[in-house]
Amino acid sequence: MAVVKNICVEAIERHCSSGETGRLDIRNGIHEARVFTTSMFLVHAELSGLEGVPALFRILDFGDVETIWNPGITTEKQTLNLPMEAASVLYAEYLQERANLAPSESEHLDQAFGTPEFTGAIDSVLKYYTLTLECTEPELLPGGFTFTDVNKNSYVIGSDDECDIIIRHPSVDPLHCGVIIEKGSIYVWDLGAQNGLRLNGETVAEGAVKVGDTLTIGGVHVRFRFHLRRPNINRPKTVPLPVFPTPVAGPPPKEIPKGAITYDKVSRQLKNSGKAKPFLTKLASLFGSKDHK
Repeated sequence: MAVVKNICVEAIERHCSSGETGRLDIRNGIHEARVFTTSMFLVHAELSGLEGVPALFRILDFGDVETIWNPGITTEKQTLNLPMEAASVLYAEYLQERANLAPSESEHLDQAFGTPEFTGAIDSVLKYYTLTLECTEPELLPGGFTFTDVNKNSYVIGSDDECDIIIRHPSVDPLHCGVIIEKGSIYVWDLGAQNGLRLNGETVAEGAVKVGDTLTIGGVHVRFRFHLRRPNINRPKTVPLPVFPTPVAGPPPKEIPKGAITYDKVSRQLKNSGKAKPFLTKLASLFGSKDHK
């Protein structure tokens, strides 16, 4: 396989648009990155511990690069679900946001992700990027939910007052699903909800949510978006949310004991649902060791 010198964006676009499945290895000086494509979609990007959209943004910043195309190679970890056109829209928004940064902020951002030793830990990712959860029925989650705590990587979504993200709808259980953010990737778990969890229309017990995916919590449709994180940035208009049918109520959610959400409370709900075994280990990580001694 020949090593080709070219512009990074053009290289990724060429292979993505070809419809081929494979991995594009990218080198820019000391930096090494990989982008996976299949069926004209970008499905995964990784760079120095970063994954998904944050990694893709940094890779597209490279400019002149060396690339090696490896046809037929797939990835088990899918952090993206974007055609090149949609990825280009996100990248254009990112560039517009960067243009509004003060020179010192832009330099600091470059330094933060400028070494191959960068680990992509949650505090590093959320220090420079804003991750937002948006709902297709805005009144159910007014203004969306922005993940602002750089020291917190686990969340619970449900209708209970003690949830991290509260969505009040008849189809949403008090404790409906758990979310973990790791290295720029988003993982979700069904917490034994009556009306379940669907990813792009398919029922899932757990899965990785990719930017571009639609997550359905009960009957409510949501999606995640990344932006650069700066208070002085004037946000560009976002791409309109897709139109979905009005959420369906479905069976009434199960009742849970009142009080603060803990590992024990969620594990009790799972034990009663018959879905406990695959998730109790995950929940231990989700809620932290202090909650399940």
